[in-house]
Amino acid sequence: MIPVAYLYGDYACPHTYLVDARLELLAAEGLVSVSWRPILTDGVEASRTLAEELARAAAQVGLALSLPESPPATALALQASEFARDCGPLDWRRMHSALFRAVFVDGVDVGAREDLLAVADAAGIDPVALGAALDDGRYARALEEAEAEAVRYDIDATPTVLVGKFKLVGSAPTDVLRETIERAISPGP
Repeated sequence: MIPVAYLYGDYACPHTYLVDARLELLAAEGLVSVSWRPILTDGVEASRTLAEELARAAAQVGLALSLPESPPATALALQASEFARDCGPLDWRRMHSALFRAVFVDGVDVGAREDLLAVADAAGIDPVALGAALDDGRYARALEEAEAEAVRYDIDATPTVLVGKFKLVGSAPTDVLRETIERAISPGP
């Protein structure tokens, strides 16, 4: 049975962007199934040195990465992601990828409603329906539930990955993720 890796993250966190890509590579190998869990953070304001390290790490998994001047507010983006999840798994995957690309490649402020709706539209998500969902706040509750879940699991940083009984906090390299997944599925005491 393929284990599930629960990725607690935020679209403003470049480390989450990297871990998401690393987990997707492992999922493509059939080692794990990934389940996104949204957590609202303050984002990461990176130093020049950290930005260069992050860009090198991103290139290793085939990603472009350019850090925004300041992290965007992501409450609306996280709600938009949950809206897309309800549209279907392919819609969610397109929106999820589009949100990371918007922040870390295109420099779009996904905290600005009109910019967020344009990202959704480009990802094939109905911007009018999404706008209505954002207006009525129906996905704000999903964020509150994910936050409560994070508290139950003592998760207070992004990214955090839960696989079985194992918890990884921070920007875990691919080999560490792979080893943790293998440990989670191996029979042991």
